[in-house]
Amino acid sequence: MNAVSKVTVDDLAMMVQKGFLAVDGRFDGVDRRLDKVESRLNGVEARLEKVEVRLDGVEVGLNKVETRLEKVEKKTDLVIPQVKQQGGRITTLETAILGS
Repeated sequence: MNAVSKVTVDDLAMMVQKGFLAVDGRFDGVDRRLDKVESRLNGVEARLEKVEVRLDGVEVGLNKVETRLEKVEKKTDLVIPQVKQQGGRITTLETAILGS
């Protein structure tokens, strides 16, 4: 008989068992690594959510600044020609803006 025929069913079962245990151990390692990656991604996601909230606040503030700037531009567009007509005096500009 050759060497292959001397292997018993129990021997084959043991070889298969060892193979499964080795693969199972590798899957455990992969699972641990994926858990770490998932944890890190959750942390990144939480940080991004905070950044988004802050950016929303910046956007609101920028919109307010734009609105105020538009108002100032409208006022200065009305006043600057008057100031030029009055010889460029700043008191005229204050009077036009404050209405006093």
